[in-house]
This record gives sequence, C-alpha cells and structure tokens, in this order.
Amino acid sequence: MTDEEDNLDEDGNIKVGEKCFSASRPLDFIYELEGDIYNMTAYEDDKELLKKIQTGKGDEEIYGRFRSIFVENMFGGTEPEEVDQDTFTGKNDIKRAKAALYFHFYDLERMP
Repeated sequence: MTDEEDNLDEDGNIKVGEKCFSASRPLDFIYELEGDIYNMTAYEDDKELLKKIQTGKGDEEIYGRFRSIFVENMFGGTEPEEVDQDTFTGKNDIKRAKAALYFHFYDLERMP
C-alpha cells in the first residue's frame, strides 16, 4: 500500500483528520478583502488604529456579527495585563502591547 492509499478511506475518499491552523495576526485588523490589500493608510494615526483593534474586528466581509479577532492570543506585554474582550462582539480594552505573536500549525501527514 502506498502513502497515497493510506490517506483514503474504504470508499476511496481522502480521510479527514487534523488540519493546518493559523492564528489571527495583527495584520488581520488592516486587511481589506476588496482589493486583497493591507491598508495602513486608512488610519491617520496610532489612536485611530488602536480604536480599530479595540473593536476586535477586521474587514466587515470577513468578521461579521459573531466572528472576531481575539487579541489575547496575539499580543503580549499588554496594558492592561489581562485584556477583557467580549466573546460575542469582539470589543476589548487593550491600550498597548509590547509584542505580537503569530503561529501556524501544520499537519505534516496531510501535506504533500
């Protein structure tokens, strides 16, 4: 049996297992689906960008009513130390951060 055959179920369909996973990242706040760009020019200053981050939302086409960007997993050294973020709306009370983190998990068994 080949590696390719190992990835198929008894009906010949690809087995569904763990998938690759990406965490949210700070750039998600400035990404615009229309045009497929990261647009920093939409924010006149840091205060305006901070207000956007405090919404917990990125592009409205991607982050609708119940989908948010969770800042706790991407920022470190925050003020306040424990950021309070509403699970449903995404609104949060972050004021600053010293570091940003991004991670991506790969399922090596499913990668060609």
